[in-house]
Amino acid sequence: MWTLSVIKAMRDIQSRKDWTRDRILRHQRERLRDLIYWAWHHSPFYREYYSDHGITENQLPEITVEDLPIIRKEILMEHFDRLSRDPLIKRDKIERWIHSDAPLGRYSKDYVVMHTSGTAGTMGIFVHDRTSWTRFRATTAVRSQMKVRYNPLRPNRFAYYGATHGRFAGMTSVVTAPKLITSTLACSVLDPIDQTVRQLNQFQPEILAGYPSALADLAMKSIGGDLSIQPHYILSAGEVLTQTNAALIKKAFGFQPVDSYSSSECMNMALQRSDGPGLSLMEDECIVEILGDGNLPVDPGESGRVVLTNLNNRVMPIIRYDMRDMVTRGYRKDQEPFEPIQSIDGRANDALPIRSATGGRDTIHPLVLSEFFVPGIKKFQFIAKSPEEIVIRYNASEEMDAKVHQAFQKILQLKGAASTVKLSTSYVTELPVDEKTGKFRLVMVE
Repeated sequence: MWTLSVIKAMRDIQSRKDWTRDRILRHQRERLRDLIYWAWHHSPFYREYYSDHGITENQLPEITVEDLPIIRKEILMEHFDRLSRDPLIKRDKIERWIHSDAPLGRYSKDYVVMHTSGTAGTMGIFVHDRTSWTRFRATTAVRSQMKVRYNPLRPNRFAYYGATHGRFAGMTSVVTAPKLITSTLACSVLDPIDQTVRQLNQFQPEILAGYPSALADLAMKSIGGDLSIQPHYILSAGEVLTQTNAALIKKAFGFQPVDSYSSSECMNMALQRSDGPGLSLMEDECIVEILGDGNLPVDPGESGRVVLTNLNNRVMPIIRYDMRDMVTRGYRKDQEPFEPIQSIDGRANDALPIRSATGGRDTIHPLVLSEFFVPGIKKFQFIAKSPEEIVIRYNASEEMDAKVHQAFQKILQLKGAASTVKLSTSYVTELPVDEKTGKFRLVMVE
């Protein structure tokens, strides 16, 4: 898919390998100015939103990212139909496509669409144009230490282990991989792990990617002798890579996994630091602010929330967008071109405990829950009253119990727990935060 565009973007990114930090920041400012101009003239929402915050067109040449108002997901979703003038970018139309039987992949010849609930439970739809999508692929290929053969007679064997049953970021990346150079296998975290082991043993992947907790499960199978594969590259994505899981993966396969920080809003935010712990922010492709009290930048070693600007996407501009993620800012060395982050602190959720068909205890992976989607739903919360009983609370403009029940019942069926877990739904006008922490919890275990 868009292979020539990826190759062109790779050459552009490779040409920057000797850029100084000053050159990167200058490039970043130029790209931001172009993006703001585009949003002002092509996005009715952004023009009105900025005008309401006192920004005028004659200020655009000198404006900085700090001068712009911060936007939350709820605002973007509320005004989704006015983010672009393209008639294809309408929420009802995209939701129907997401929930249709259309093959996974591109939404149209020009756009890729993904959906997510996110760790805060709020439904989100994110559209990427060709530039945004191909530059994500190019950045990952060039800067993540991945060794790729460009030989259609011997395609790279790539296996993904994650949520595969919907139009999620990871799965969309797999099904849109260039088929001339990549042979892919997608394994679901909802399947029994012994089935996944058999698939991987037969496929023999050279490149392995997935949720770090799921990769750690494979590492245990490798150490135990059931899994017999020799990948030369492992990419961790989608959730926090803990030191324990990283050590387990290294013990099983002989090398450290390459960590990444990606999201449906921007797939190439940060990649494994080349000469130290943590990750390097891809600051020529996006702006990641790490903010504390008063929306002021935190100092190195301090934790703050991520506010993102994707410099590539024009069809759905993401400008000063509050990710609700918490990260710790790293210490940048004098000659280091990119700002580092020391750790990702706030993206993990609890798994949802269930009773398996064989009577044992099992769980549904938190990334499966955060990517759960039903058209028309604004927010979800999953309550485990016991492994045998789950309640889904949801907020919507009207009662949709049957649709929510049907959608999650499919996940239980994939997990083999449809007959052992009682599922009920509860339509509510508000989903409160946790009284102890003051934060919303996607999963509650009673």
